[in-house]
Amino acid sequence: MNLSKLRVNSFLVTAVNDPRPYGVVVVKDGKVIDVEEKPKVPKSNLIIVPYYHFDETIFSALRRSVMKANFS
Repeated sequence: MNLSKLRVNSFLVTAVNDPRPYGVVVVKDGKVIDVEEKPKVPKSNLIIVPYYHFDETIFSALRRSVMKANFS
């Protein structure tokens, strides 16, 4: 897989035998339609791989989040 060709604001998934200890995704027509963290009864065996690919807008969103947390 060429990671440079990923769309922004996306994440990778992989299939595993026991997805219960992970974030599980349900995919339909190549799009994630559901995400559940560490489900007791997983809806699929696809899990989120800890690689995130964001564009530069994520940094302004993170700054806003930090500012909000500091002043709450």
